[in-house]
Amino acid sequence: MERALGKAIFEARRTTRLTQEELATRIGVRVQALSLWESGRSVPRDRNYRALIRAISALDAEAGAELTRAVSAPSITPAPVLAASSAPPPPDADRELNLTILELSDTWGLSSRIVRAGLVQLLGRVQSVGLSLEAAKQKLEDRMAAAEADTRSKVAE
Repeated sequence: MERALGKAIFEARRTTRLTQEELATRIGVRVQALSLWESGRSVPRDRNYRALIRAISALDAEAGAELTRAVSAPSITPAPVLAASSAPPPPDADRELNLTILELSDTWGLSSRIVRAGLVQLLGRVQSVGLSLEAAKQKLEDRMAAAEADTRSKVAE
């Protein structure tokens, strides 16, 4: 996985005609870190994946999409298919899902692998009880609103 990812980072940088110094500056890391990623001796931290994908995508959308696919290559057991449709999601949807997972991992301080596994588990449970994604979203929003109202009433006391 690390060598494949390193090669994808190198290819994306080469496609965008950036030097290691230029790309490192754009994403806010040291050149040595980028060199380690490209050689497969290290991998970016979750917070750096997002910056890397955005920097490449800003210069070349296709190179950004390729890098996104490399970043999201499954390192755990693939998720079960949840939709009845056999059509793959549009490339932008796949990219947005992967970026969202990386953003959540940054926010929660968890690895993207753990966030992805948690989301797979959540979606599996939603499907197993027969809820649509819209209905599950509404239930979560209702619970958040109720918890917020409860917090406000406790503060007011």
